[in-house]
Amino acid sequence: MKVKFTAEIIDDDGNVVGKRTSEEGGIPSMETFDISTREGFLRDFDLLEKAVLKARNQIGADAADEILKGTLKKTADPRTGKERQL
Repeated sequence: MKVKFTAEIIDDDGNVVGKRTSEEGGIPSMETFDISTREGFLRDFDLLEKAVLKARNQIGADAADEILKGTLKKTADPRTGKERQL
């Protein structure tokens, strides 16, 4: 199984200006999730938690990157395409 996060960057007018997706696999399926022993549950829960946290952190970084790229485009010199010094 896998976990998948999707983030949309939406401007003040409600337009989607960016969309990023992050997914991470390695999660035990509901059928194989071990609840028969404490150790099995903790092991499988750890796999679940790590996958969710990794995907969440990645989607946050990707969304921030998308916003920063848009900001850099706005501050680029139209003649050269290079970033202007602010």
